[in-house]
Amino acid sequence: MLNVDLMLEGSAFFSNLDDKPKAKFKARLLKRLNKKLGGGGAVENLSDIMISEGNVLEIQKHARNIVCFSWLGLVFGPFWAAFHRVPAAFVTIAALFLVAWPVLLVDHAAYLKFNEALARVGASVGFVFALYGRAWLVTHEVTQYLEIRFPTQKFPAMSGIWLIGNGIRKPWMRVLFLVAATLVFVGLEIGAEMLLYG
Repeated sequence: MLNVDLMLEGSAFFSNLDDKPKAKFKARLLKRLNKKLGGGGAVENLSDIMISEGNVLEIQKHARNIVCFSWLGLVFGPFWAAFHRVPAAFVTIAALFLVAWPVLLVDHAAYLKFNEALARVGASVGFVFALYGRAWLVTHEVTQYLEIRFPTQKFPAMSGIWLIGNGIRKPWMRVLFLVAATLVFVGLEIGAEMLLYG
């Protein structure tokens, strides 16, 4: 039988975490599962929660929403995420640029104000990765493990777009890929602004 403790060990990232964040993640997941799954009273250890066909999707869903703060995730945001293969690093950077471009084509003054607002949003992206980045990665890796253990279950599929750049094997190459993509986006935006408005 598979229990939640063993499930977490199916994540290479989780297995390599230091003891303190690992213990915090487990404690928060245990508290959440006790609250959400209920059952016959609170259990004291994740190894006491057995995973079955009936509860595997619920457990996987709750693991994704655990807050496990990372200072490096806060400071480096999507670049930290790219280093660790956290889903959505590239998409986040691309979205911050792509939403501004239609405004740039329409009105320069509105674009400047919109870009100011986007800069504030961009600063908060690191905060989101700092809070949930570890849980997203653990859940992504655990889901791959659970798909093998529970082949009849239909786990929510993560679109390939969220994993752009994650196929690069070396961590620093993933970061460099994201840096290069960011520079390309910056260059295109500056070029379009100069071309349109001088």
